[in-house]
Amino acid sequence: MVFHKKTIPEEFGTLEREVRQQMEKYKFCQSCGMPFGKDPHGGGTLKDGSKCSKFCSFCYKDGEFIGGDVSLKEFQEHTRKAMIKDGANSFLAWLFTRKMFLKNLERWKGK
Repeated sequence: MVFHKKTIPEEFGTLEREVRQQMEKYKFCQSCGMPFGKDPHGGGTLKDGSKCSKFCSFCYKDGEFIGGDVSLKEFQEHTRKAMIKDGANSFLAWLFTRKMFLKNLERWKGK
């Protein structure tokens, strides 16, 4: 579901409205590229427990990256294995973890 400024109900608080607008801005996790629609939790969490609109729940929890500060190469390998374990086709898992896909995401830009 896409929320447009016009369709966000007035009864939502300012913070929730801002989060929804950010979710509109980011359709994919800015760490792994997974569509937010596939995230069972609708995004990761910030330190205060609120939803993070930039990173998914598989990548980000309590304001930190799960797995710590890893290199792109380490992240690619971990993510590829996790995708295969969860039933993804091994070729597609390899393809979607290539630098050509990840390099445009905010976490990996310039790395």
